[in-house]
Amino acid sequence: MPELSKNKNQGQQYWAANRRLLLILLSLWAIFALGAPVVFVDWLDQFSIGGFALGFWFNQQGSILIFVAIIFIYHFLMLRIERRYDFDVVDKGQSNDEQNNSSEKSQ
Repeated sequence: MPELSKNKNQGQQYWAANRRLLLILLSLWAIFALGAPVVFVDWLDQFSIGGFALGFWFNQQGSILIFVAIIFIYHFLMLRIERRYDFDVVDKGQSNDEQNNSSEKSQ
């Protein structure tokens, strides 16, 4: 029974870390995609890329590039979180516990 309690607590910690990461990354996306182009448009417009003002470019393309970068950051950080709470997938869809159990049975 203590093992079940430990796994439940570990699962709760995992999901708390996952929600915290999502909140941080989505907040950054909102700031860079919605806030920064509007607030800094005048300052950004003094620069240009391909003949277009940087403020215009950042409004059109910047939010998409930030979102794609956040996807890669989320993937990398989730791998770390999954390893920390022992939820990482090791081989062919098996978790560490499943792989350890299958290797013990074969011995």
